[in-house]
Amino acid sequence: MLTFPALLVCIKLFIFLSNDIYLPAVMDIMADLDIPENWLHYSLTAWFLGAASSQLLIAPLCERFGRRPILLGGGLLFVISSLACANAATAIGLMIARFFQGVSVSIVNNTSCATIHESYERHEAISLSAWMSGITVLAPLLGPLIGVWLLHFVSWRVLFLGLALGSSICLVFLYWYMPETNQHGKAKALSLRIIGLQYYNIVTNKQFMQYSMPAAMLMGGIIAWLSAGPFLIHDVYDLNQEAFGWAQIFICLSYTLATRLLHKDNYDQWIALGKGVLLFSSVLFLCLPRFDVNHVVSLIVLMVAYNFAGGLCFTLMQRFALESSQENMDSRVAILSTCSRGVSALSSAVVALLYNQTLGSFTCLMGGLALLAGLMMRSKSI
Repeated sequence: MLTFPALLVCIKLFIFLSNDIYLPAVMDIMADLDIPENWLHYSLTAWFLGAASSQLLIAPLCERFGRRPILLGGGLLFVISSLACANAATAIGLMIARFFQGVSVSIVNNTSCATIHESYERHEAISLSAWMSGITVLAPLLGPLIGVWLLHFVSWRVLFLGLALGSSICLVFLYWYMPETNQHGKAKALSLRIIGLQYYNIVTNKQFMQYSMPAAMLMGGIIAWLSAGPFLIHDVYDLNQEAFGWAQIFICLSYTLATRLLHKDNYDQWIALGKGVLLFSSVLFLCLPRFDVNHVVSLIVLMVAYNFAGGLCFTLMQRFALESSQENMDSRVAILSTCSRGVSALSSAVVALLYNQTLGSFTCLMGGLALLAGLMMRSKSI
């Protein structure tokens, strides 16, 4: 069974690289397709809109056909949409391809999440999810550096071709090793009334939403950085995209380090620490532009702190949300992911609309997200 999580890590690396590996190429894409800067922000928004808009459809499809064929189909859609990105001739074509990339990512992520949480007990599921999260965070860590290095030799289009090839190889192995954990899926017909009732019960479950929304806010901040970071590095600090790649190493390692702590059983302690870090960093984010700090290190330190808190709390909040409802696991994951992807799409859209090549236009958003996540964070008796 451990072969399956290992393969999930591999394919999730490729699907999340679809956001990170092309970040150093934003200037090349702008020149090649003759599009303004804000369109590149919107390409990230399109990705998250695709992910958010498809969430509620995944659960009933898994119920009807089983998780295995849905995950494999999502992986195939990722391959096709990556090939479409590589061959995009216009900004609109790139947006559409990115939208379907987002759809495919949500399919793979939701089905794998439901499989893990239904197959393992709480501590094992948290540890395994934290391990997978810590490894897949290598995508934003390695993606920009790999992209910078490859762009010395190939065009940005080849980056998407590489994603298609790598994910295709993972799909072949998943075809042989992925188990079907939804044993009754093929026996059930789709019922819109039952599905709608399940979603209603989850959304109106106060405890579920109290755990899912802090996780969504945490993810929104991470995505806001990925959306604005490459431009901040260039516009505010006059550094190249390689500097963004190196900054990602420290930021992502802080997240990975935090997930390693979750193998210990003091979950309330880690949530309290994460909450404190978020509230303190929110104040610093809001004050940073007033300090007139011209060195990039100050911003990177704050992003390191934010991601450390995210590594401590994100997996725990998601697990506690899933435990707070007795509805179908796929439906729970669908609502949980809709919250996360929806806030992420909104965050990237806010960056696209409000970013004006100043530090304050970014740190105000980060400060607000950190403050909301910290205020909403709550522990749970183990």
